[in-house]
Amino acid sequence: MEPVLVSIIIPVYNVEEYLEQCLDSVINQTYKNLEIWLVDDGSKDSGGKICDKYKELDSRIRVIHKENGGLSSARNVALDLMKGEYVYFLDSDDFISLDLIETYIDLAEKYNVDVIMGTFYEFYGNIDTKGHINPNIHPEKFSKTEALKLMLLDEKLYHAASGPLFKSDLYTDIRFPVGMLYEDYATTYYVILKCQNVLYIDDNRYYYRMRPGSIMNSKVTERDMVILDIADNISNDIVKEYPELENYAIRKKIVVNLKFYSRILDTGFGIFKKEQERIRKTVMDCEKQFLASGCARKADILKIRAFKMGKIPFYLIYKISDCFQLMKKSLA
Repeated sequence: MEPVLVSIIIPVYNVEEYLEQCLDSVINQTYKNLEIWLVDDGSKDSGGKICDKYKELDSRIRVIHKENGGLSSARNVALDLMKGEYVYFLDSDDFISLDLIETYIDLAEKYNVDVIMGTFYEFYGNIDTKGHINPNIHPEKFSKTEALKLMLLDEKLYHAASGPLFKSDLYTDIRFPVGMLYEDYATTYYVILKCQNVLYIDDNRYYYRMRPGSIMNSKVTERDMVILDIADNISNDIVKEYPELENYAIRKKIVVNLKFYSRILDTGFGIFKKEQERIRKTVMDCEKQFLASGCARKADILKIRAFKMGKIPFYLIYKISDCFQLMKKSLA
């Protein structure tokens, strides 16, 4: 029986410095039945030429050159053309372990699941890829509702599109929103709403490059404000279908609003006054139910108390809490 076909989709835009490392990690996968979609999204550097060079090296590679339309547009073009039974999204400044696809396909078939979510190994600069993969993975299978709950709690499962292996039919009527920031947040919850189950493994097979110019590390603009609509829509849509998840959906909405409030304050205390007021209303409207739900963590409670005291106390507490969480993570 022929192995199932896996489509790997890699949008490419101005990442010539990292692209070859990414592509080498894909063409040298131990799992061979791949179609590799490289979507040159109007790169202004040599990224397009690198894509063409690799196409000559590997017959499994298909290259699309298009005008710049953003990450969503690039992914959607390949989604419309791909033929794989599974789809895997990879960002072109990241790379993966050489056995990732084989490992995930084996697990998907062994446990009969629609989605495999592994973990990321975050790094700056260059990295020695030896010794980071966790050999003692203990797969955990979750139903759709369990998976949604964990995502809303920010535990184990996440909403990034790059990293998991998806059954491709989950994307039959779902596409990434073109021209919108936070496209993964706006999409992956709806993909999970269509699946039956998710398998989680703590494996560190995805190498995630930390770069200072990322969206989450940049100053907010008017375009960022869409995240408040996304948070509302996701919360409402999940609760509509699964009312038992209401407390978890409220928790996620408050956490997103508070995090974004801190990013607004990073940029300036006096800007985006309408959005600041919207966040204040959201937090105050949901506060009682959230605090009574049992979903609130100590850090959440502390941030809400500081939020009610004013911008300066909130900003200080939020930043201190973030630093503390980063220290815990680095020592883990």
